[in-house]
Amino acid sequence: MTLVSTGESVFQLIVVIVIFVGVLVLTYYATKWIAGYQRALNVGKNFEVIEMQKVAANHYVMLLRAGKDRYLIVGVGKEELTLLGELSPDEVTITEPGTVDTYGFKESFKDILDRFRSDKDIK
Repeated sequence: MTLVSTGESVFQLIVVIVIFVGVLVLTYYATKWIAGYQRALNVGKNFEVIEMQKVAANHYVMLLRAGKDRYLIVGVGKEELTLLGELSPDEVTITEPGTVDTYGFKESFKDILDRFRSDKDIK
């Protein structure tokens, strides 16, 4: 068994940290590139998922836009796709991205945290 000097151990640690940071940077840019590539594939298409709601395990109801003003309600299961109905453009309310909280919360996290802290202070 050989003893490794302190300088050699520090050098090995630095090399491992540099490799780790390099892998992180490479992963970041690869993910950004893949997201851009996927986005470019979907630009200009006549089909868009407007809204999706999970109703059971592996079962969803989707509102789809097909063309300019045709909206379809589709049931999606693990191995099936069922047309449930069609809506007119007047029956559909589409909110612009960023105007509604993604997770459907009415309060911000800060408001909830402040309320939690104030409840703890009272007790």
